Amino acid sequence: YDLDDWGGRDHGNANADLGGNDSALKNGGGLYYLNNNEESESMLQIRNCSFLQNKTLRKGGGIYASGTNEERIVLNLSNCIFDNNLSFDEGGAIFLENSSDYGQDHVIKDCVFTKNKATFEGSAISYIHFRGYGNLQIVECIFFENYATLLGTCIYFEVQESLVSKSMLDLQSSIFEKNRTMFGADGTLVFVLTEGTNKNNSLVLNMDACKTKSNDSNSALIAVGFDLRCRFSNCEFNEKGNNTRQFIDLFDTNSEFSQ
Repeated sequence: YDLDDWGGRDHGNANADLGGNDSALKNGGGLYYLNNNEESESMLQIRNCSFLQNKTLRKGGGIYASGTNEERIVLNLSNCIFDNNLSFDEGGAIFLENSSDYGQDHVIKDCVFTKNKATFEGSAISYIHFRGYGNLQIVECIFFENYATLLGTCIYFEVQESLVSKSMLDLQSSIFEKNRTMFGADGTLVFVLTEGTNKNNSLVLNMDACKTKSNDSNSALIAVGFDLRCRFSNCEFNEKGNNTRQFIDLFDTNSEFSQ
């Protein structure tokens, strides 16, 4: 499914601007996408679109995209704006989930996330992968003044019962500024949770040429689970003290810092 300069809401029907929608008890305030093609992979490609002031009491204030083992999806976003979207659950701007024995590579590029909110995890992006492996690459994106009550204000990345050793959150040349959480929760920028097997000290978070500034966290800006490692290269952490270890909660001492 391919959307370019698209407007409207719900199930891919085009009408008006994609903004100001209230989906009440439905998932997906701006766009709801569920792959219904049995035994077929579906590409959801969205370019040059704006998701503005959408809200839902459930998941995915801006976008809800879901696939299963037989009806798996791949998400590809470019040059989109997500502003003031709200989820009273998780995924203020985007909620993405896959349950597949196959691998998926999702890409979000040249997008702007501003003032999105989630009551629980991931005010900008919440991604959950249940089986197999799934990679999420975020390139040249801006995250500004997003807010979550619990974990992972900008990005919440979770893999369950999966081949964790093949799953990665890859952040490239992105900017994180003035994002915040409440209640001392970890992960104002990123929270990575893994409950799968085959971890083997796997590289699950790669962060290259990213910049952070004036983010508000009562705990760690970046939190990553046990038996995993991260790589930080050419990044600028412009927070109080300007010390990456002060702001990153890592349970694996083998993580790499090449700031």
